[in-house]
Amino acid sequence: MRKILIYVDADACPTAIRHFLSEEIAKEGHILVYFVASYNHRMNHSQTGVRSVVVDANPEETDLYIVNRATKGDLAITHDTGLAAILLAKGVHVISFTGQIYSNLTIDEKLFSRHVGKQLRRAGMRTKGPKKFSNEDLTRFKKSVMKVKEGLL
Repeated sequence: MRKILIYVDADACPTAIRHFLSEEIAKEGHILVYFVASYNHRMNHSQTGVRSVVVDANPEETDLYIVNRATKGDLAITHDTGLAAILLAKGVHVISFTGQIYSNLTIDEKLFSRHVGKQLRRAGMRTKGPKKFSNEDLTRFKKSVMKVKEGLL
């Protein structure tokens, strides 16, 4: 059986997701979780099946690490729509921190929304940031990970 590789964009990853992935998912033996973050973010994962990867603090360094290593059939976890688009094109499964499974059918719309938001902010308008991470988000995230994981086995 092929080992399932999970790459986590850990710079903004909620603690509850880190805990779920390291304490529940990585213990399954056939799964290896990589938490990738810049050295500005403190990580301490020493469990079996978990690797902490520290990259430089340059912008997009975490994204580049994940893009350069993730391959078709791997799973990536990120809230970065641009990173998700690149990974989907490589055949990588992608889930957001709120449990949304990114797909090729919806990624263009999400990229367009991101672009419009950036244009509004550049024009001086204020836009809302992401909502606070909730228990519902964690439940949805867990269900999405299990769904994708089952499809990879």
